[in-house]
Amino acid sequence: MNLNVRFKSLRKIERIEANDPDVLVLAIGYEGFYPHALTKEWEDQENKDEEFELLSIQDDSIDWERVCTAIKRSKVLKELHFGGIRVVPNGNDSNFRESDLRALMVAFANNKRQLTKLALNMISVPFEILFNEDCSGVLQKSGLCLAIVNCEVTSEDIDVLIDHASRGDNLVRFEFVDNGEGLFHLAFLMALGVLIRHLSNHHQLEVLSIIGAVLYHTSITDVASMLQRPDTKLVGLELESNGIGVDEFKTIVESLSTNKTLRGLSYDNFNDAAIESAQLIDRLLSHKDLRLVMLSTSGAQIADPEAAMLSKCFDSYGKLTYLQIDLGATLTMSGWNALGDYIQSSRLSVLDISDCGIEDEAIGLFANAIKRNCTLESIVVGSSDEGERDVTKEGWDSIAEVLCSKTSIMETYLSNHTLYEISSSEPLPDDLKECLDSNCGTKTQAARWKIVHTHFPESCIGIGVIRPFLEMDMKLLPQAMNWVGKDDELVGEGSWTVMYELVRHSQLFVEHGADYSAYSKMRSPVKKRQRITK
Repeated sequence: MNLNVRFKSLRKIERIEANDPDVLVLAIGYEGFYPHALTKEWEDQENKDEEFELLSIQDDSIDWERVCTAIKRSKVLKELHFGGIRVVPNGNDSNFRESDLRALMVAFANNKRQLTKLALNMISVPFEILFNEDCSGVLQKSGLCLAIVNCEVTSEDIDVLIDHASRGDNLVRFEFVDNGEGLFHLAFLMALGVLIRHLSNHHQLEVLSIIGAVLYHTSITDVASMLQRPDTKLVGLELESNGIGVDEFKTIVESLSTNKTLRGLSYDNFNDAAIESAQLIDRLLSHKDLRLVMLSTSGAQIADPEAAMLSKCFDSYGKLTYLQIDLGATLTMSGWNALGDYIQSSRLSVLDISDCGIEDEAIGLFANAIKRNCTLESIVVGSSDEGERDVTKEGWDSIAEVLCSKTSIMETYLSNHTLYEISSSEPLPDDLKECLDSNCGTKTQAARWKIVHTHFPESCIGIGVIRPFLEMDMKLLPQAMNWVGKDDELVGEGSWTVMYELVRHSQLFVEHGADYSAYSKMRSPVKKRQRITK
């Protein structure tokens, strides 16, 4: 291990020891490991990646005892992630051993601050080792958030979780994603069902996520009973790729008739039953007490009639800020128009239509829908079926024009300054990416950047750059000059170029006021001086 790597590892440990407020997430695993995001779309805080420090188990210079002490004493760490770790028996040549792993788990359990989130990513370690008697405090930790992602979990591992879940009520979040080898084993499925039954009795549980593991109808009944409890605290429910269907979704919908806590629901077990799925979604959003803000319904394969019905349903409900919807291959422009009508006045901040093919005509309709939308920040689009054309430069140009209209200063000012992200399977044109980047700041910053760079280009240095001001009502002129001249890192040097030209040509305002016709053909003072001196 070279000195540079050792220095970086030491610096990371020192940051944890110093309670650096920017280091909220610690990851321990193989080099290049990236932690699984635990923040969900329905949560109040922004759904962004937290800064994290990675300590590589391949770095033989790390003092793991020191790391354990730093974790135990930390006042700022919130999440601990393990990734790509296999059992390494004591006594071999590796610096990271089974005893180190157990010690790290104990350190997590003994941290009395806000370190409550534990994520196991691609771990191949029996839970008897992870949660043995020495580490039993992990699963008993108050406010525990446990995520198990793509690990080699067996029925025996689930039994370890059951033993703790049956004796406590401390779990706040439980996420189980994929399972690998034991996914369809009867013993595993039975054990998972028992675990969910015990979890349904955890009155502190706020998030339940089961993705990629087969569930029986009895487990859905247990989840439904949890949603119906008057004292339930469940705010997020994710059930994806579970081998169930529309009937189970109906059970969930009925259980939410009086629920006032659920904010996020993700369900994709519709088996292409478009009509039944749409009817159940409509029924779900008709519940008067429902407070849902995030809805993901991949797999519903919505066609034109259902799109029209759901668009009215979404608009009437009016509370969604995140929507993921699967539009079927038979959807025509009639269905896209219905969706566009909803988008215009929606409160959505994220729209995910990545499971749908989209082309120029649909993108043009979408551009028109967001023209005056003030909430939509991100859209995820998919590609068309193989052999069909995707969105072309012309289609993307319709979005760019909405983000930065060049027809007039007022139209530029009234452009969409909210949308800052388009996730597409195809690369976006540079001018569109530039418009999206300009929307990353505040709306005022975005408007100023677009106006300065569109209507006062540096290529027009001289009187041309200030012509819009010369045509302006004199009463508005001071405010406009102040607005353009504000110091702003996002806008850059463009505004200072404008201010320089305004000062340089200030006598024009004194001599001619706002009567632009009197001097529209006047030469620049610089050019006058050049002619006189010749």
